[in-house]
Amino acid sequence: MISMIIPTRNRVKTLQQVAPSFFAQELVTEIIFVEDCGDDESRDVLSLIAQDFPSVRFIYHRNEQRVGASAARNVGVSLANNDYILFCDDDEYMEPGYARTCLEKLKQYGAGAVSGRRVYMNVGETPQE
Repeated sequence: MISMIIPTRNRVKTLQQVAPSFFAQELVTEIIFVEDCGDDESRDVLSLIAQDFPSVRFIYHRNEQRVGASAARNVGVSLANNDYILFCDDDEYMEPGYARTCLEKLKQYGAGAVSGRRVYMNVGETPQE
């Protein structure tokens, strides 16, 4: 199973829009938000969203001092309980199946890490094109 880690700071409006796509990911059983010394209502909003996904363990950690996104990710790793980690940004919607696909590629290639990217297509265009 996968632990998803999202560093954030004062992004409540964006999280309201994208966080449900995190919780809906297949194979993600734990989501860790690391608030980097922010002061908005992110915790309350995320707690409400998490209630709609009771099978996903929700962890919210607030850094008392600002450490930056990279160090916040490391804090999240220290709190994670699963063997696989998926880092996410607090402003990016996750397409259905993204986490599953990343894990499949990781295992398929025996890699230590994988990274995805978003590809935008024109109307009617196929991925092969």
